[in-house]
Amino acid sequence: MSLARIRIVLVRPQHPGNVGAAARAMKNMGLVDLVLVLAEPLDVGAAAIMAVHARDVLARHRRVDTLADAIGDCGLVVGASGRAGGGHTDPASPRALAPVILAASAVNDVALVFGPEDHGLSNDELMRCHRLLTIPAAAAYASLNLAQAVLVCGYELRLAADTTRANPEAR
Repeated sequence: MSLARIRIVLVRPQHPGNVGAAARAMKNMGLVDLVLVLAEPLDVGAAAIMAVHARDVLARHRRVDTLADAIGDCGLVVGASGRAGGGHTDPASPRALAPVILAASAVNDVALVFGPEDHGLSNDELMRCHRLLTIPAAAAYASLNLAQAVLVCGYELRLAADTTRANPEAR
């Protein structure tokens, strides 16, 4: 299965370096569609330093004003959060959701939505998501860097896609 219909949406990222590192993580895992929900223009030069060889992913990013603009055409929207919110009581790990995301991407665009570094997605933003994704981490420090979270999710999607390709009966 292809990852081409899976977009990464970063809502109000605060540090251009994190945007660049997220673009690099995306390219490492075969994801190419980056959407930024921003009020401010991105310092592309600062982001490019961290993007390294993923400057093409960074260069193709789209900027939109609202989360609704970023996800409006998606058949599945998955919000990443370290906490329950937005009425979601069933958070799942990236590993558990990867097959669901891949199956949905066979017929629709899919968005994985990540919130600002300092506090994540708001409850209102989480309410716009169909599913909630939580990355299991040590309780002593469960907060991941934005690019790390993108990488973990991309890795699980890559594994699930490779498994599906290797096992045609899994389709």
